[in-house]
Amino acid sequence: MVPDTEVVSRFKVPATLDAIGAIQAAVEEAAEGVLAPAAVFKLTMSIEELVTNIVTYGKAEGTDIGVVITATTASLSVELDDAGVAFDPFHQAPEPRLNESVEDRAIGGLGVFLVREMVDEVAYHRSAERNHIRLVMLRPTAKSDGTAP
Repeated sequence: MVPDTEVVSRFKVPATLDAIGAIQAAVEEAAEGVLAPAAVFKLTMSIEELVTNIVTYGKAEGTDIGVVITATTASLSVELDDAGVAFDPFHQAPEPRLNESVEDRAIGGLGVFLVREMVDEVAYHRSAERNHIRLVMLRPTAKSDGTAP
């Protein structure tokens, strides 16, 4: 863990679509006074996309999703972990075909792309048979290279 890191919240929720609201509410509470409203919106939208993918495609239903929200002087981070199929969405998801017209493009495939665009830093690793996704939103004065530690 990064020095001066405070665990704001740690909990588990069932791996269902109903978990999205509980995770978003915890993030909104932790982000109050820390991040700008636009940053909170981007982070909660990213959580919606990733939890939907975990439940819909990750075969994690019937298990749980672990959530750890941490804060540093520079950022607010959310780590989601699940027992679904091993999959790194940031390196294994196909790149969207942005050069095609909307009419010719297949439905779907933009979610992970949008997460990478909306969140300051993203990271994935697999440990103890669980996927770990880390999303980082920087406080306004911090700088990023796009990858979370």
